[in-house]
Amino acid sequence: VMQSIRCARMDRGALNTLYVTDELTEIGMAAWVLDRPRSVQYLNSGAECCLVEDGPLRKRIRVRHHYRASVITQDILFDFTTPVIRFETEVEWREAGSRQLGTPMLHVGFAPQLPHCRLFNEVPFGVIARDTADAELPQQRFSALEDNRGGMILYNDCKYGVHIAGNLLSLSLLRSSWEPDPHGDIGHHRFAYGVEFYGGELKDSAVLKNAAAFHSAPVCVPGAGISGTVWPDMPQGMVLSGLKRAEDTDETVLRLYEAFGEARTVTLPMPAAVTAVEETATDERRVLARWIPADGAVTLELAPYEIKTLCLRSCQNANEHIPSED
Repeated sequence: VMQSIRCARMDRGALNTLYVTDELTEIGMAAWVLDRPRSVQYLNSGAECCLVEDGPLRKRIRVRHHYRASVITQDILFDFTTPVIRFETEVEWREAGSRQLGTPMLHVGFAPQLPHCRLFNEVPFGVIARDTADAELPQQRFSALEDNRGGMILYNDCKYGVHIAGNLLSLSLLRSSWEPDPHGDIGHHRFAYGVEFYGGELKDSAVLKNAAAFHSAPVCVPGAGISGTVWPDMPQGMVLSGLKRAEDTDETVLRLYEAFGEARTVTLPMPAAVTAVEETATDERRVLARWIPADGAVTLELAPYEIKTLCLRSCQNANEHIPSED
């Protein structure tokens, strides 16, 4: 039912289609229950549109939609320094839900011309393949549709629910559930999502780097300037998920993982002051293995989806061997 209603007026190839569903939530606790939609309204006509930035490196198109009592304003950014098309969105959402009126929900749909595609979702500490049958699914920073030619990546900065139905990938944006909170998402919202197209396979693309940049933009704060980088880029398929001071010492701890479910041998460059690298348990207390940097780097073996915690030592006894513990 969900698939047929959503796809009824969204042609293959349509991108960034905003639409609102009204759900028939009959059993209460609408915040926790996604029910069947009784209607869908597409916001693909009547919008105000203007060009607000037309520079040599960036174009910005502003689009304003009116839906019932709500106003949706989008800036669509084409930036020549990135392959990601960005949709900066502000919504004044005034749609109330109730048992009688139903549960309004705002979505945006992308239906690229990929008729025989596979779905990939980023989940905590990995990227997994999922069925493209009609389903509502959780994600982290991105989802992607891919066939044997290439695919489309849908990024987000704070929206973690997607709906998949064949080649239609929809991001869930706002929902006015009426129980237990009668006000739901009513109010002012600001968020962004983006889309990127690529050739080949997702695992060989720059998706991990672009997702990190899109989801967590750099923040400028007052302070003394430093030169160089905080840490070099990770090898392909690897994610640096944590960089911090150790719990009980002044050493630096890295937490990294293999993202695409493949065994990998990776070489990590190390700062000159590091004389030993220890793999520890997550609590940083039990040493599992130790490496001595050679030519300023260490080589690691990682199993599919493996998470490693590394402590960077600069002690005098770096050559001492500490056996692994079971």
